[in-house]
Amino acid sequence: PPDRFDGNPTKCRGFLAQCAQVFRLHPVAFFSPQDRGAPEVQDYDLFLEKFKGFFCHFAAGQDSAYRLSSIRQGCRSAQDYAIDFQVAAAETPWDNEVLIFFFLQGLCEEIKDHLVTMPQSGRTLEEVISQVLELEFRFLQRNRERSQTQIQEVPRPPPTNTLDSEQPMEIAHARLTLEERERRRREGCCMYCGKLGHFKADCPALCSSL
Repeated sequence: PPDRFDGNPTKCRGFLAQCAQVFRLHPVAFFSPQDRGAPEVQDYDLFLEKFKGFFCHFAAGQDSAYRLSSIRQGCRSAQDYAIDFQVAAAETPWDNEVLIFFFLQGLCEEIKDHLVTMPQSGRTLEEVISQVLELEFRFLQRNRERSQTQIQEVPRPPPTNTLDSEQPMEIAHARLTLEERERRRREGCCMYCGKLGHFKADCPALCSSL
């Protein structure tokens, strides 16, 4: 025989499964209504309807209530959290105020902090959800604006032209190869600018750069 049912809603499904197994294995033992025991259980279909309507429905409600109280937004969007919450809320007998309480409890801390100053009494769960979604949208917009402002405010170093900071002739002189230096010496060219007619000591280009 099945284990004696002690009224615990979480055990109702297991109890009914045991009953069904006993009836299937011993159909003759419960052939007549008198063999089935008390009048309340002689009509098995009616018994199942009443039993499930009370114990199993209550157990399902307990499961949904536990799930509802444990749902958290975490890192996901408020919209995804609200959808998950509403699905679980539809399976509970809780009233509007209780649902709003648990919905607010599961929100991320940033949204919760802003909702503290906003009155929630007299509002429906749907209205509170709409308020939260609007608040999150404003957060996202503000963060996007901050990011763009920070990018624009990053100081950029002024463009520098290395050619302007150094004299062209100095660059040319610094990069002279041994062959070029020998050629200028051999041909009597200026060792600074490379032109004929003067030497480095009186080079016009060198004098103008001083």
